[in-house]
Amino acid sequence: MKKNSLLWASIFIVSTCVFVLQACSKKSDPAPIPATESVTALLTKGTWKISNVKVDGVDQTALFTGLTLTFSPSRYTSKNGGPIWPNDNSWSFTDDSATAFVRVDGLVVNIVSISESSLVLQMAWNKQTLGGGRANSVKGNHTFTFSK
Repeated sequence: MKKNSLLWASIFIVSTCVFVLQACSKKSDPAPIPATESVTALLTKGTWKISNVKVDGVDQTALFTGLTLTFSPSRYTSKNGGPIWPNDNSWSFTDDSATAFVRVDGLVVNIVSISESSLVLQMAWNKQTLGGGRANSVKGNHTFTFSK
């Protein structure tokens, strides 16, 4: 009877050790990539081409024909952006959530959505230059939809 109890105790101890060793040997999940890094990687991967522009819900895409944005980690360049998107400007995230960035001119641009092939940005533009000038802009809440 004593041998039988000793055998069961040994099996229990060995089983417990095996379980503990397996649990300890599992690799922990890698640390999540910070939002700023993942959004920057998406922003800087190629040139974004305008698909659609709405100002206060009204289609104004024709004012931005040929608009493109190209981002680097701290700057962007634009083509055909008019006064709303200066040709060359710096930018930085407003916080670690990476849901908005601020340009050097102080304008905050909200990142509504971003993926490998689509980018939606929103901003409030308070200048109206539509009229006789060479560069046009319409005052209001702008939603820019870009694609690759």
